[in-house]
Amino acid sequence: MAQRGKGAGPPPPASKRSKDISREERYASVLKRLHRKGETEMRTATALSRAFDRLTNLIPAKEYIGAPLETEDTKKDAKEKGKGKGAKSGGRQKINRLHPGAITCTSEKLKEAHPDSTLRFTRSLSARFQKKQQQEKTKNKEGDEDTKAATGREALLQKLRQKIQEARGGKREGGYDGEGLSKRALRKQRAEAARKEAGGTGKGEGGGPVVKKEEERKAKRKRENTEDEGGEGDDVTFGQFRFNKSVAETSADLLEGNRPGSKAKKLKKAISAAEKEKEKLAAVADPEERKKAEMKLKMQKALQKSEGTKVKDNLAKLRKTQNALQKRKEQSQRKWRERKEQARMEGEEKLRQKAENLRKRKEGQKSPKQGPQTDPGAAKKTLKK
Repeated sequence: MAQRGKGAGPPPPASKRSKDISREERYASVLKRLHRKGETEMRTATALSRAFDRLTNLIPAKEYIGAPLETEDTKKDAKEKGKGKGAKSGGRQKINRLHPGAITCTSEKLKEAHPDSTLRFTRSLSARFQKKQQQEKTKNKEGDEDTKAATGREALLQKLRQKIQEARGGKREGGYDGEGLSKRALRKQRAEAARKEAGGTGKGEGGGPVVKKEEERKAKRKRENTEDEGGEGDDVTFGQFRFNKSVAETSADLLEGNRPGSKAKKLKKAISAAEKEKEKLAAVADPEERKKAEMKLKMQKALQKSEGTKVKDNLAKLRKTQNALQKRKEQSQRKWRERKEQARMEGEEKLRQKAENLRKRKEGQKSPKQGPQTDPGAAKKTLKK
């Protein structure tokens, strides 16, 4: 063993040496990992390029790359070349196509036509790989900064939650309002809190002060919601609508029109009103005044029609309907009289028949010795026949 000189320092401690070794190993493992990643990326890139080549091979090279434009000179040259060729030349062409040196694939032709494209692809791939490596390095550096900033972020979030809770109505012992509780437990907790606030038991008539308090809260919330919704449309003006009353809202006097005989009464009233209007207009001597009166009446009728009321002022039509109603009434009366007469006659016939049957039966019972006894049922049968 060689002895250490006087100037040489003491040997480094074992812990420091182990640290250095571990650091070297760490670097080596990182490099290996990066190398593996690069290899996998290269493999995927090559696989993708091969797949793309297969797809491009399906397309004819003439369509994909584009054939040169044909001119008159090129056409002439092609004709001159093909003049001396016969059947043998066609066979040679087929053999030449199968030669391994001949380029047939579209992808190969594309590489030959554009040699810079493959170089550009490899360069872009290497640039992407370098960019990814740089991103990973920056991520590792930012990791420590993120852990430091996380604690500060959590504190800020906590403060924000507290403020939100205060705005909602204060923080309770069980954390946030309803956090980690079932609906039933939450209801119970709220009821207890309301009871404490009210200072009562919450029992008694109408649910006590607790129920009142809850109702007040609900009403307040509804008011706030309506205010929020109606805030945007405050400057909206609404039109005025008039609706006819329904049958349920009308009084008993207005429903008298549906009674029997009311239609005839209404017609009489309408006819008398129309006749009065006609007489009034005829009484006006001045033609201008008459025109004004007619115009006034027309306006009134137009307003009534716009409100939905039916205006019946045509005397000819009203009289026609009245006559039709009268005829219908007379017909029904005649039919009713005939029906009554028929019913009376049928009743009389039945009574006469009954009396006849009773008389015959009595006669048969009085003289039993005179011939065979007559059956009362047989007499009935003969009468029916």
